[in-house]
Amino acid sequence: MSNADLSRPLAGIRVVERASGPAAAYAGRLMATLGAEVTAVEPAGGSSLRRAEPFLSGTKVSALFAYLSAGKKFSSADPQADRAAFEALLDSADILIEDVPLRDKAALGLAPDAVEGRHPNLVHVSVLPFGATGPKAGWKGEEINLIHASGEGNLLPNGLSLDMFPERPPLKIHGNFMQFQGGVGAMLGGLAALWARPTAGGQFVDISVQECGVVVGLFAIQQLGDGFKERRQSRSFRYGGVMPCKDGFVELLTIEDKQWRSFVTLMGDPEWAKEEGLQDPLARGRRGEEINRHLRAWTATQTCDDLVTRGQAFGVPLAKYATPAEVLDGAQENARKIFAPVTIEGVGERRVFVAPYRFGPEPLALGGSPTSAAVPAQPKAPVSSIPASGRPLAGVRILDFTIHAAGPFGTHMLGQLGAECIKVETSKRLDMFRRPHPVYGRMEPSTFAHVVADKKSIRINVKKPEGVALVKRITAKSDIVAESFRAGVMDRLGISFAELAKVKQDIIMLSSCACGQTGPDAHFAGYAPLFAAWGGLGTLSGYEDGPPLEIRHVMDHSVGLNAASVALAALNFRRRTGQGAHVDLAAREIASALIGEALLQTDHGDEPQRMGNHHLGMAPHGAYPAKGEDCWVSIAVANDDEWRVLAGLIGGAAADPCLATVSGRLGSRSRLDGLVGAWTRNHDAEEIAVLLQQNGIAAHASWTPEMVVADPHMRERAAIRDIVVGGVVRPAVSVPVRLSKTSGRGIEKGAPAALGGDEDYVYGELLGMSRAERSALEEAEAII
Repeated sequence: MSNADLSRPLAGIRVVERASGPAAAYAGRLMATLGAEVTAVEPAGGSSLRRAEPFLSGTKVSALFAYLSAGKKFSSADPQADRAAFEALLDSADILIEDVPLRDKAALGLAPDAVEGRHPNLVHVSVLPFGATGPKAGWKGEEINLIHASGEGNLLPNGLSLDMFPERPPLKIHGNFMQFQGGVGAMLGGLAALWARPTAGGQFVDISVQECGVVVGLFAIQQLGDGFKERRQSRSFRYGGVMPCKDGFVELLTIEDKQWRSFVTLMGDPEWAKEEGLQDPLARGRRGEEINRHLRAWTATQTCDDLVTRGQAFGVPLAKYATPAEVLDGAQENARKIFAPVTIEGVGERRVFVAPYRFGPEPLALGGSPTSAAVPAQPKAPVSSIPASGRPLAGVRILDFTIHAAGPFGTHMLGQLGAECIKVETSKRLDMFRRPHPVYGRMEPSTFAHVVADKKSIRINVKKPEGVALVKRITAKSDIVAESFRAGVMDRLGISFAELAKVKQDIIMLSSCACGQTGPDAHFAGYAPLFAAWGGLGTLSGYEDGPPLEIRHVMDHSVGLNAASVALAALNFRRRTGQGAHVDLAAREIASALIGEALLQTDHGDEPQRMGNHHLGMAPHGAYPAKGEDCWVSIAVANDDEWRVLAGLIGGAAADPCLATVSGRLGSRSRLDGLVGAWTRNHDAEEIAVLLQQNGIAAHASWTPEMVVADPHMRERAAIRDIVVGGVVRPAVSVPVRLSKTSGRGIEKGAPAALGGDEDYVYGELLGMSRAERSALEEAEAII
């Protein structure tokens, strides 16, 4: 297989994109990067994304539009102006991605039933803030509204930022974090429907950006089932987190006891750390505030790069909070060639981020030419009526070696879409999530309910040759082998991609780790907040005058959501070519993908900065106090007309002519926020959101996890459903993909299998092993 083939795994798939917002455009961008032919259709005057802040200095070019446009073709065949030309594009397309508001779909011929009637083999993906059905289906949602509607906005900041500014409003993550999650969810749904098309035909895929945000923040929902209501005031790591240094900040997270002991050694074994009461992990978890005083005092005497280099050599998970410039010119990033030169009209050639994963030793070919060899068309089903039943990935089998959060979450998403996941563990080394996490403040083992629900469990000791042979036998009957160890571990165990491909030529290996499989940092240890630190996202997020923002579980699950979507790209690649692939996903590069426009600005010579809740083109824009303790409402006013409506509701000083224009409001942010906050604090957050939405203004209450769970809109869409685990009713979050035909999805059992609980099925039924053969493997400690 040539590297050229591997650089364009979705070659041969045609996508039509009609996007006015970042979510749908990001979905198209991801598919274009993977080699699909993506044609972006624009209305007269161009997409509104062309006018989106930030602009590259000295030009009229939107950095966001330029980033999202890389690798696409453009067409003026918009349905509003030339319906026939638009329909001609759809005639030869496999996937349509659009974000047309519900009220406008019919007028543009984009109502789902109408599209299906004209194009029965087309996968039609709709990406809307709150989805295409349910009580809030017609609501507006800007980024700040979506992060608060998902529950994550209410939980930020934590750690050092919260310690420094406990009374400030909750924070959003930089840029378009939630919108981009919606884009990844759209690719996941679109490719799942494409996979199911040979039997189901085309179908409608309903994506809610809110649901994509909720699913990447599902640990807060999980903790509700554990009886704990997560709040930003109680969410910080008990010790570690954002640590100040002489020349910046680092992220420290020692989840395992051996990592903590290594860090103590790195500090020179200080006397305070020798206290008998700090030798037990559970005791340390109860004395985090005291420990952090010592840690911050010591790290403040160190330089970032030296501390990270020495710490990682000791096996301590440490990462520098990198600036966009440091990401752009980083040794690891350049070794992995994650940037490519792109000529931008009106600007010239600039380095643009490509993708956070690859299908072989070379990066994906951003904007490259299609392969010269003919690519077979994607199989299409005959035009017929297919009943709405089943799951799109039924029949796909995954051998799952993933551990902790990011990797297991990715296979969990695939499992909810119907794939059979066989989780491999050993009693010699249990998955982290079966053990206590004192640094998180969890003194009991974490529940598996949201990362291994419905997975099958088997025991294999891969340190025994008989265990390796057993892995190969299961691989021969599998489609995907997923793992999330550090780079090189699978090789050392004798179950590398090359070895497993000898057993099954078309096997797909999905490897996700902190820094990827190659480069000088490939051996580095890392967890969620370290990914955001390395990738630049953490540095750009936070209060303007504060430290970087520590971004936690949503970063893990963003990695997992990307892993699931790219696994589907690999399956579709295999269907067309008959070839397997080794997908190499770097978690820190996921964070960089989320700030692609800021990296482009940096290469242009601009210096993007932390902005807190502010927006370059909208004011007012933020989280404002509402009636009640720690109650907030997010408001985003997009233009002068919307401001006139809001000013009329507020009255008084809001009528000041100086605030009538966006430039005037941007120049008076502090005063403006005070006016809006004085009004909102006397009203209920939910009532304000409803009032503003009725008046055409994007707004949403800042929800706690329990508010998300209780939401009638989420319940009606089955995005949240109740499951019974051990006799206890727990809320669970469904995969954020709604398909019109292969509509089965979500958690079925909820309770994780006992360790080795599915060995009769896997070893007996699947492999046909006798009881004597299994007993021999147990005696050899290959099954233990």
